Amino acid sequence: MLDIGREIENLLNECSESVAEIARRSHIDRSTLYKIVNGQRLPTAEQLDALMHSLRVTPGQRRTLLECAEALRLGPDEQRQNAQTEELLGVLLNADRAVKSPPPARKFCVLTKFCMILRPFQACCTGFCAGTPGIPPNSP
Repeated sequence: MLDIGREIENLLNECSESVAEIARRSHIDRSTLYKIVNGQRLPTAEQLDALMHSLRVTPGQRRTLLECAEALRLGPDEQRQNAQTEELLGVLLNADRAVKSPPPARKFCVLTKFCMILRPFQACCTGFCAGTPGIPPNSP
């Protein structure tokens, strides 16, 4: 799991400026910044945005920090569901790339797996799965 405090601490360590200077430029009290880094406090969206600007983060670093913030916002159950969905989408993309024009049976197998895994999350699009043989109707 990503730790936003640790990520900010790493960025502060890489920075040539002092923590006090970054806190000043970010308009965040220095003690608040230390609490964020030590995991005693979560940054607000405004604080995180100001820190990213003051630390001049790269797009990759920005993405990592935003992923950390999103993980904190979602909670463990939604994180697990999102991870499973991303994994499944990766399977679908790889299957699509591996077989330029798959035989109908192979395509059906991948689509069936996709719908069956997403069914418990109620995220399955009825237009995508409705009427497909072998896929049970959505249950409440």
